[in-house]
Amino acid sequence: PKTALVVREADFPLAEGLTEIHGEALSRMDLDAPLDLDRTLFLDTETTGLSGGAGTVVFLLGVGFVRAGRFVVRQYLMPSYAAEPELMQALQSELFGKDTLVTFNGRTFDVPLLRSRLVMCRMDTEALDGMRHLDLIIPARRVWKKRLTRCSLARLEEQVLGAPREHDLPGSEAPARYFAFLKNGDFTPLEEVIAHNRQDIVSLSTLLVRLAA
Repeated sequence: PKTALVVREADFPLAEGLTEIHGEALSRMDLDAPLDLDRTLFLDTETTGLSGGAGTVVFLLGVGFVRAGRFVVRQYLMPSYAAEPELMQALQSELFGKDTLVTFNGRTFDVPLLRSRLVMCRMDTEALDGMRHLDLIIPARRVWKKRLTRCSLARLEEQVLGAPREHDLPGSEAPARYFAFLKNGDFTPLEEVIAHNRQDIVSLSTLLVRLAA
């Protein structure tokens, strides 16, 4: 089985105001100030299931970070289950030198799942466990749930950020796309999964700015 990760990287302009978020706004989001963007990692995963059970595996790891005045999204996709140790090594490499994670529902889903997969690969969880964690779903619900009822990232993009997605693949369809790829080797349907994950990470930075405001 293939073990070489598929790696994609793209960069975008920084969300306006991202470099100007002040301590008071962060404290309202339950994060101790300051937020050092050079040490901050935006993170999102695509997985083989949405329940987070023992059989659930991360097949696509996406991270975002600031580099040279741009917002960089780097994604790692594992071409087979045999590549999971390499994916977990990529995670540890991305965590190096960072002290803060920004996610959307990562506190209850992405981070516990990544921790369990590190353990399954017999790897150290210390770097992940030591990260400060800003899970944007918590302040987003605090601010908008009464008005929106549902606070999914896609709904926030549409109703709060004014940037609805067009022709976006629902995240719930990602596992089936991955299973089909494992079966027939056709990578094409995964391009939409990668695009969906990339947009999720870009939206994290935009949502952070909007919440701070």
